Amino acid sequence: MNQLITNHYLCGLRGGIPYKDAARIEYKKATMKQPKDLCYDGTIACSEQTSAENTICVKDLNLCPITYLDIIDNKNQAEPDSTIIKFKSNGKTLYLAFNKVKDRLPIIRS
Repeated sequence: MNQLITNHYLCGLRGGIPYKDAARIEYKKATMKQPKDLCYDGTIACSEQTSAENTICVKDLNLCPITYLDIIDNKNQAEPDSTIIKFKSNGKTLYLAFNKVKDRLPIIRS
């Protein structure tokens, strides 16, 4: 999709904690339990939709990492539960879609 954007920058602010320091689930509890039940005391799962191996636990949900990011030309192509930002590039309307609930590990570089 990068070919859709020319002469533009999409900027973001890095935040949260580094992935290498992220709290993961207690694997000994991982048998058939919901992600919310897998986190250590004092933390909460970023998403109820992630599998045990992709669950990140945080003390503050504002620190949850982005797990889905895409540039699309039709906002209906976005993953469910995404935030969608409309912008124009070379006269064409495009959308930046992202969320924190896609069942995969956080995006650490784009």
